[in-house]
Amino acid sequence: MSIFGSVSRVFTEWLGRRRPLAAWVEKLEESGQTVHGRMESTSNSENHRKAARHIIGIERWSQSRLRVALGDPLTLDEYDGYRPDAQLDMAALARAFADTRQESVQLAQQLAEAGISPLQTVRHNELGELTITGWLAYIENHAWRESFVLR
Repeated sequence: MSIFGSVSRVFTEWLGRRRPLAAWVEKLEESGQTVHGRMESTSNSENHRKAARHIIGIERWSQSRLRVALGDPLTLDEYDGYRPDAQLDMAALARAFADTRQESVQLAQQLAEAGISPLQTVRHNELGELTITGWLAYIENHAWRESFVLR
């Protein structure tokens, strides 16, 4: 693991442990509204579309990793195949993000309702083993942080 990966992992796990699993539902909803608002209000430039596709792709990829805790098989893939079509405009990407974030919220609810331990881990390609709450922090923080490009 790189130095960046090690530092990112510690930070992500620190964020993840600051809230119980069920509290991540509200945090994901709240930050999702912020990110969605940025996507809706930004221009339809190529750079903005690229950033939105990246945000959505990472979130969808992260969802696939979290589903491992619910019994899905682990697939060690990259996020590229999870990105929306490059031809979509910002309005369509904003809708895709809203749908994707709603899926993340529902996934967090399923994990809480299923009684999954927040300390259960699932492999991240660069950060190594992340806890369930670490993954939720990763989803929330990544989208929020990357969305500053959309201003």
